[in-house]
Amino acid sequence: MSFQHLISHMIDNDVKSKEILQSSFDLLAELMKFNIKAFERFEKCTSQEGLDKFMSMVNKNLVDSNMFIRCLLLTLERIEREDVHNLEFALTKSRLLMHIHDRKTRVGFLKKLINIIHVEILTQENVSCLNTTIILLMFAQRSGELSVYLKLLREEEQNNCRPGFILHNFRQLLFFWQDHYLHKDKDCTALEKSSNISFSVWKEMVSGLTSNDTTSPNTLAYYLKQDNLLDDDVAME
Repeated sequence: MSFQHLISHMIDNDVKSKEILQSSFDLLAELMKFNIKAFERFEKCTSQEGLDKFMSMVNKNLVDSNMFIRCLLLTLERIEREDVHNLEFALTKSRLLMHIHDRKTRVGFLKKLINIIHVEILTQENVSCLNTTIILLMFAQRSGELSVYLKLLREEEQNNCRPGFILHNFRQLLFFWQDHYLHKDKDCTALEKSSNISFSVWKEMVSGLTSNDTTSPNTLAYYLKQDNLLDDDVAME
C-alpha cells in the first residue's frame, strides 16, 4: 500500500477495527518520522475536510494513535534543533506540525493520555502512551515551559474539583516506568532507538518529575503538596 493510499484508506473508509487502526497509525508514524518529504506529500494529498476527519480519528483513538502523535513531536523537535531550514515549512505550511506545535494541543493530548492509563491496568500499549506523555514534558522542559504545563494540569484538576486525579495518577505511573525500564535493558535500547533520545535523558526526566523536592515547580511533588496529597502519594510507592 502506497503512502497516499494508506492515508486515503484511513480517511475514506472510517476504519473500525482497533487492530487495523493501530497498525495503520503505527505504519504512518514510521513512514513520516523525521521525513519532511512525507509531510509534504501528506499536505498535497489531504484536503482540509480530510485533515479534520483524520485528526478526529487521532483524538478519538489515542491509545491507537499515540505513536503517530509521538512521530509529530519528534519530527518537529528535530526540525527546531537540527533542521532549521525546514522550519518555515513546519510552522507555516504543514498543518500537522502546526497543530502539534500549539501548546493548547499538546496540553490537551497530555491530559487525555494520562487519564486513559492507570497502573492497575497497564499493558504494552498503555506503556507506549506513557512514553508519549514523557516526551511531551521533556520537550516542554527544553523550551523552559515544564512548570507551565504542570500548572495547567493542576488547574484542570481544580476546575473539575478533583485534586490529584491527573498528577497523583501520573506520579504513580512514572514510578511504574522506573521499575519497568530500569531493569530491562532491551526495552531501554528499543526506546532509545525509536525516539533517537538517549535513555539517560529519559531517566533524568522521569527522576526529576518524581523527585520529592517540593520547592521546585518542575516536580509533581510541588503541586501535590499544595493539595495535601504528597504524603498519600509517597505511601503508595
